[in-house]
Amino acid sequence: MNLRRPVQTCLTFTPVASTVGWSRRLTADRLTAWDIGHLADEVTLIVSELMTNAVKEIGRTNGHDVASGQVPMTRYTAATEGQCVRLHLTYDGEHLRIEVWDPIPTPPVMGTPATDDESGRGLPIVQLLSADCGWFWCETGPGLPSGSCGKVVWATVRVDRSMQA
Repeated sequence: MNLRRPVQTCLTFTPVASTVGWSRRLTADRLTAWDIGHLADEVTLIVSELMTNAVKEIGRTNGHDVASGQVPMTRYTAATEGQCVRLHLTYDGEHLRIEVWDPIPTPPVMGTPATDDESGRGLPIVQLLSADCGWFWCETGPGLPSGSCGKVVWATVRVDRSMQA
């Protein structure tokens, strides 16, 4: 794909357990449309880890275990209350930037899990698979109205043009 300017997509999700699977599928579809489907395995894993963290954090803040599905669906239907997660993908021909916004003002914490721990590996996996990653506070989430503060956790993946279809 010969780009004169970056292409992007921004998707809003309700923070429920199925969000992670939907975000992976929609990301893979977008990568294929941008002729970088060869990155789908790595990128969907990054998206999965970042989206899982955001959904779990919103659930914890609201006193629910979202990951287990033990959450009333109606509790998270009002995106206007800031209870949503945003996935923003930007591709400029050389790099793919993945950004996940959530409304929770808690910085991400790099885990150091024990061998038998079932969680805590997400950010180390993102760090391993990406060219660069990090997070920042924001006053407005991507595509959200002003006043929707929270944080964005991001990762950048280099695109090997020789692998493009």
